[in-house]
Amino acid sequence: IISFIMAMEKIGVIIALGNEFELHPLVRDVAYSQLQNAEEIHKRAGMFYYRKGNSGDKLEALYHFIMGGEDEMAIEVLSNFASFVDEGYGDVLISMLDRLPATNNARLAAWLLLAEGSTMRLLSMGMETAKEKLVESIKSAEEAMDGRARALAMNNLGIIYRELGEIKQAKEMYR
Repeated sequence: IISFIMAMEKIGVIIALGNEFELHPLVRDVAYSQLQNAEEIHKRAGMFYYRKGNSGDKLEALYHFIMGGEDEMAIEVLSNFASFVDEGYGDVLISMLDRLPATNNARLAAWLLLAEGSTMRLLSMGMETAKEKLVESIKSAEEAMDGRARALAMNNLGIIYRELGEIKQAKEMYR
């Protein structure tokens, strides 16, 4: 089997990444299109990466949870957005969130917007866009009646207002 793997790597079908391998994007796309139950595969992949425990793997789990319809597990991962920034994965998180499909789940939307806006704030990138994301997060959290997401979004929005010198708006966020 090792010689087979080495041969596949040599012709570019798989790509070695340390102790792991990745399929060439074209091969992956063809294989994915042939799956009978892609959602179930995503759910299983999400749990696999989630159990590995490190931030890089949890980001991979997040993608699979969302693609597999495991919204509550996705929210669990998103609730620790600050740890991704702390461990140097903030840019990766932003990039992933920008590429995810839209969701009809207001609670998941609130957490996705909260993670994106808050991460942008923590990285000091695009404060106006971060404000917009957090305002949308508050609306989605209210629709979903998710008090925790709402409070976190309001707190982060208040910090942005304060950093931008908009003290009146900042105080409104803390009422």
